[in-house]
Amino acid sequence: MKTRPEFDPSTSHRRFSIMMSDYVSTLMMPEVLRRAEAQAPRVTFELLSNDVGNPLEILDRAEIDFLVMPDQFLEKEHPFQPLFDDSYVCLVWADNPLVGDSLTQQQYLELGHVFNQFRIRVPVIDEWFLTKLGLTRRGEVFANSFNSMPHLVVGTRRIATVHRRLAELYARYLPLRLLEPPFELPSLTEAMQWHKDFGDDPGRAWLRGIMSSVAADMVKNPAPAATPKPIKRPKRA
Repeated sequence: MKTRPEFDPSTSHRRFSIMMSDYVSTLMMPEVLRRAEAQAPRVTFELLSNDVGNPLEILDRAEIDFLVMPDQFLEKEHPFQPLFDDSYVCLVWADNPLVGDSLTQQQYLELGHVFNQFRIRVPVIDEWFLTKLGLTRRGEVFANSFNSMPHLVVGTRRIATVHRRLAELYARYLPLRLLEPPFELPSLTEAMQWHKDFGDDPGRAWLRGIMSSVAADMVKNPAPAATPKPIKRPKRA
């Protein structure tokens, strides 16, 4: 008879590895880590980019605890759980002289674009959709992360198509305007996946609970507070 492994957050020294995009990491992980640290001050985290190697093969080999990606890219043989939905919006510099309060399809295709270029060719959903329509954007800057894209349009006449939640976050700090795309781009659902052999592990279940709770709060409160409220932490022995 197998003995169920135990997990006590307050005393555990476990290390958890999570693979995700910098977009998801920026939106979720500050609050995930804050809540986790309050319950488990000795637990450590390794945050890995899903732009390294083949994320699905890495999960299949059980080399990571969780993989977070749009659900349409996940393998169905391992369990997964939706976290939050998002859509796309266009970002331009606030003083871009070529763009008014709305975008036409012609403007969108004529403007220079800032893209996120993956080292592995996993298509971004907006790119995949426009390719299906037979439309080609004029790429002028190929960035190495989603987080860099808002910065790279500031002071230029370029445009970037960015996840709405990330765009709204950066528009609080940078001189940017958000415009609706001239095409009805599909939305996406970010989901977390874990290896099927470890679904009953109490440590992973604890972390799944925290990530699910943070994602649920993101959905209820799209604009997070600039300064998080303090939370009580257990005293260290």
